[in-house]
Amino acid sequence: VEKTFEDVVIAGLFQPGNSPGIENFDSLTLLPGATTEIEIGGVTPGQNPDGYDQVNVSGHLILGGILDIILYNGFFPEAGDGFTIFTYGSVEGNFSQINGLSLVGDCSFGLTQTGGTNSAGSITLLTAGTECGDHSQQVGTSPDGNDNGDVTVNRGEPPRPGQIPEPGMLAIF
Repeated sequence: VEKTFEDVVIAGLFQPGNSPGIENFDSLTLLPGATTEIEIGGVTPGQNPDGYDQVNVSGHLILGGILDIILYNGFFPEAGDGFTIFTYGSVEGNFSQINGLSLVGDCSFGLTQTGGTNSAGSITLLTAGTECGDHSQQVGTSPDGNDNGDVTVNRGEPPRPGQIPEPGMLAIF
């Protein structure tokens, strides 16, 4: 059963959906102290676990605080993937900070906002860059060819079990 919340004001942590999910509001105010976490785990809004968070506000949305974009469930977007994370009847304000727009290499999210104080619109993330796509960490293949445990990031290849990076190398798991 889908529920719509009425007039909601958020001053703290806002994690919409059910990792991920869709939340619906009549009106929503995100105060300057709010932190909104949007999980991106796939290309379909609300599909659990392979979707992304979406916030739909039929009336007025007031933006404030911090927006954190979080990749979820091992998902890594392809160039050109779009994610409509907010829809609204009207909007005002801005996020004071947006985290998580830069991904790997030149792959990043661009953020577009449409609508205004008297018109409906949306906030959409669009992935761009030549290094977008499935990224998995592979441990043990050295870029210098000596197989001494350097860590490299390769598209679509899972990590090899039982291998650890050499001292001083950064491993991301």
